[in-house]
Amino acid sequence: MKERRHFPRLDITKIDVSWTKDDNNRETDKVKNIAGGGIRLILDKGNVKIGDIINLKFSLPSGDEITSKGKVIWVRAFEILGNNTEVINEAGIEFIDISQKDKFLINQYIFSLMPPK
Repeated sequence: MKERRHFPRLDITKIDVSWTKDDNNRETDKVKNIAGGGIRLILDKGNVKIGDIINLKFSLPSGDEITSKGKVIWVRAFEILGNNTEVINEAGIEFIDISQKDKFLINQYIFSLMPPK
């Protein structure tokens, strides 16, 4: 199977993302993983569908603030089993409007945490 990713990806849950589909309802969710080309969100509160365009804002642990527009590429529901079964959605978001500087900062952050080869 051919790898479709064009950017290295880092699994991380330390980053909160503030996002909105419009200017009225702002949501905050967690990043599951991040790459220079997009992010995977754990949607605790928000609801998106494939094709939605969302405005994203988040800070890297370095303190650098990233702002971008993103397109929802996929959405998946997962059941978390326990005393109370819970369904959580995850969404793959492709950055469609991000500055070269912000993309560089994301990649710099990812490479700073990757083990040397």
